[in-house]
Amino acid sequence: MLVFYLKVLIGNKTDLASERVITTQNGQDAATVMGIPFIETSAKTGDNVQTAFETLIRNTPRPGQAYKVRVDSHIDVLVFEQNMV
Repeated sequence: MLVFYLKVLIGNKTDLASERVITTQNGQDAATVMGIPFIETSAKTGDNVQTAFETLIRNTPRPGQAYKVRVDSHIDVLVFEQNMV
């Protein structure tokens, strides 16, 4: 059985800059320590929401399968091997 842990650190509510508690640098530093991507988003304005999902998809191991992610009129094809753990 293969077990995968999906990780993307997302800072949400960037539209509320005046109420910010965590800085962008703090988020980036934490993600670097964890070895995962960091993205700031706003569900209210839609900023980077699609990018967050695309990043999650790109970082999702899919053993033995290829899948496509459409980005700005081109398609990235990612293929993963069967023996990924």
